[in-house]
Amino acid sequence: MIVDGNKYIQFEFISSTGKTSRWVVLNKSHTTCLGNVVWFSGWRQYVFQPEFGTEFNNTCLDAISQFLSKLNSHQVEIPVLGRIS
Repeated sequence: MIVDGNKYIQFEFISSTGKTSRWVVLNKSHTTCLGNVVWFSGWRQYVFQPEFGTEFNNTCLDAISQFLSKLNSHQVEIPVLGRIS
């Protein structure tokens, strides 16, 4: 499952534990991994973990922030394991 972020980035579903999910943030033009979106139990919410050496402008940070907000408020459908092809 791929969720569009903006003109430059997208979010790709990687895995699910049943309660939480893991997503990779990709550059659309090069499909380069920019970081991961994972559940951080200490804060009880999803967080963005950028890859070392990545740089982001405000447009991309806004897209990441909006995606985190949707995940944290349960507005993004999390695929069920075994149903992803």
